[in-house]
Amino acid sequence: MSPAVRPPSFIAVMPPDRQRRAAWVITAFIAVAVLAAAVLYSALLRSAGEESERLAGEIAAANKAGAAARAQTQALRASGAETGPAAYLSGESAAESAAELEGHIKSLADRHGLTLVSLQPAGGVQNDMAVSLQIYLRSDYASFARFALDLREQPPAAAIGGAEIQSTRDGDIKDIRIRVTAYRRPGAAT
Repeated sequence: MSPAVRPPSFIAVMPPDRQRRAAWVITAFIAVAVLAAAVLYSALLRSAGEESERLAGEIAAANKAGAAARAQTQALRASGAETGPAAYLSGESAAESAAELEGHIKSLADRHGLTLVSLQPAGGVQNDMAVSLQIYLRSDYASFARFALDLREQPPAAAIGGAEIQSTRDGDIKDIRIRVTAYRRPGAAT
C-alpha cells in the first residue's frame, strides 16, 4: 500500500472546508492564467499574420518594380546606350565626375521619393577612374529597390556596395547606408 498523498503543510493545518476553498482558488487562478496565455498567444499569432501579409505586399511591390526596371534595362541594352560613352561619368576631373554622380543620385532619389540625409565622398583606396560616394537615406523597400535598379542600370551606370539597412520605429521606413561607385570615361584627367 502506498502512503497517502499529504497536502503542503500550510494547507494541512487548515480545516477541510478551507482546504477545499483554497483548492478552488488555486484552480481558478490557474484557469485564469491559462485563459490569459491563450488570448495573448492568439493576439500574437494574429499580429504575426498581419505582419506577414504586409511584408508579402512589400515583396510583391518590389517584384513589380523590378520587372519594370528589367524592361527598362532591356530597352537600354537594345539601344546600346550602356556600352557607349553614356555609361561613364563625363567630368574631365575627378571633382567634376564626383559632382556629376552626386547630381545623378539626387535626381534619382527625388524621382523615387527617397529622403537623402547625407551624401559625401567615400573614404578608402580609390582607383583614379572610379568615383565613390557614401550615401545615407530613408526610404521604404519598394522605393529603394526601384532607386537601386535605376542607379545600376541607367547611364552613367553605378555599382552599389556595403549596404546597411535598418528599420525605423514606424516599421515601413528604413534607414539605409550605401556606397555608390561610378567610373570615369577612359582617358579623363585625374
